[in-house]
Amino acid sequence: MIDRNRLVRQVFNVTLVALILARMTLSVLW
Repeated sequence: MIDRNRLVRQVFNVTLVALILARMTLSVLW
């Protein structure tokens, strides 16, 4: 049985890191 809360938290963390990386890349490019 998969723990849904853990899965949601993992997806949230990955999305957060992706957003931070995208922002850093944009700030470097601009």
